[in-house]
Amino acid sequence: EVTYEYYENGGTDNLYSVTCTSNKEQSGKGVFNYKCNSKNGRGEVGNFDLDVSFVATDHNTYGVIYRCIKTGSLTEDNVFLIHRELNPNEQEVTKLLEQYGLTLDKFISRKDATCTNK
Repeated sequence: EVTYEYYENGGTDNLYSVTCTSNKEQSGKGVFNYKCNSKNGRGEVGNFDLDVSFVATDHNTYGVIYRCIKTGSLTEDNVFLIHRELNPNEQEVTKLLEQYGLTLDKFISRKDATCTNK
């Protein structure tokens, strides 16, 4: 079970709390499947399916993660670049992303975001 929280659109007004459960890797191809429940500060609740795959990592400084969320007929996907350094070297990040046909200018920075951990 995984629980995480975030504020809607990077603000501070509407806190979402999400809990996801998974038994194991289901696809056999590095894709992890979760059933998730969410609730927010406005009292709205929702359920969705979440597929996560780890595209790349050096097991020390960075990871590239692909996420696909399915809610009814709607599908939303994201690519995340996670790193341990507070201010990673932009040239190194650019070079890493190029290996996967991605460009840094297509990413939304979370530099000033505040995240809570549970």
